[in-house]
Amino acid sequence: MVSTIRACEIVDNYAGRLGGGVAIIDGARAIIENTRIEGSSAWLSGGGIATEGEDASVEIYRCEIVENEAFEGGGINGIVTRADSCEILRNTAYGYEGGGFYGGEIWATDCRFEGNYSNYWVGRSASTIATLPPSSRTV
Repeated sequence: MVSTIRACEIVDNYAGRLGGGVAIIDGARAIIENTRIEGSSAWLSGGGIATEGEDASVEIYRCEIVENEAFEGGGINGIVTRADSCEILRNTAYGYEGGGFYGGEIWATDCRFEGNYSNYWVGRSASTIATLPPSSRTV
């Protein structure tokens, strides 16, 4: 089953473990379109968006992931099977890796990663760099 979030504002939310804005767990799949996820936080991972568990994934299109925070993956943590025309801006991982994105893999086209901060890897985690198509690497 695929859930869709379209043309929404997800603002100032908190999760005690993961996915302050949106959590996709255990085989769930989500498509998020034309949505702004801002100012949300999670104690552990994915302040804006988190995926966790077998086969959990998200696709994001024309979204803004802005000023979210978590221990790891301030903006996004987990598997992003597709990101197109998104802005991942000013997110913070205050404990470990990936201010903008941390985790599995991300396939990004025409996305902007800017102003993201982490104590370890700034912006994206090292594991994601190799998976991005060369024409879509914008930092």
